[in-house]
Amino acid sequence: MAIVSLLAALLPLLSSHYTYHTLGYPIVKNLLSSQWMRKLNSFVGGTHNELILVTLKLLNAVSGYAGGREKKTLLEVFQWEIKASRVLVYRHSPSSHIH
Repeated sequence: MAIVSLLAALLPLLSSHYTYHTLGYPIVKNLLSSQWMRKLNSFVGGTHNELILVTLKLLNAVSGYAGGREKKTLLEVFQWEIKASRVLVYRHSPSSHIH
């Protein structure tokens, strides 16, 4: 989980300055490979709440990397048929809203 969290924090930093895009692009391409996407998709479909959230944060960072250069690729390789975890379908009770 630590590597997923680290990458989720690192990619936005590398994306913020054009001069660092060359450092982050191999990381993004590697994450979009079938080997890594199988792992990331299994994390999203898992039961460990923190790992699900960190993985979603990483996928969000990948989609926004370099102005969204790899959004289309991510949309194609993400397994949309993953059974949603209770974290993804959680709804707040009416009493939890701030008035």
